[in-house]
Amino acid sequence: MKNLATILVATFAFLLLAMQCRKKDEPKPNSEPGLPPITTSGENTFGMKVNGELWLPNKLPGHPTTGPKAIYKSGELSISANRYYEPDYDSSENLNIGFVSGSRLVEDTGTFRLITYPFGGGAYRTYYPSVICHYETDSSSIGELHISRLDKDIVSGTFWMTVVPKKGECADTIYITDGRFDFKYY
Repeated sequence: MKNLATILVATFAFLLLAMQCRKKDEPKPNSEPGLPPITTSGENTFGMKVNGELWLPNKLPGHPTTGPKAIYKSGELSISANRYYEPDYDSSENLNIGFVSGSRLVEDTGTFRLITYPFGGGAYRTYYPSVICHYETDSSSIGELHISRLDKDIVSGTFWMTVVPKKGECADTIYITDGRFDFKYY
């Protein structure tokens, strides 16, 4: 009987301890370390990875309009983001996705192929004091833009693209992945 009581007490203690253990919270499927979460509420967020490295935009000090933004009017969509480097801010990088006059229009949610910039494509540029590089999507290096929300004042979605050098003495192909944005547009 004494052994049965010991076994019951040990089992009860084990169960109590097991109930105290919690499984570590799993990351949300749309959450990447360092990137803003994928949202659709107009939170004015933007982030992506460039060749696997985290890329977040910033604003040029004293120039509030230099932050990431979306402009949408009559089916024409432009998304842009910049990253400026200290100490002189004379070096920067920027990303643009454009569906402008004469191109396919963005009139609803859905997935759009990024082919020719600015008429339904993407561009990535680097500006350093001695080197300017310009990369774009084209018929051989493409991407996708997925619009998950588009209404009277908010545009949200995700994107990826492969861009190739177009101007300047630039490195090889650039791979942009895990892109996400959520803007109140102008």
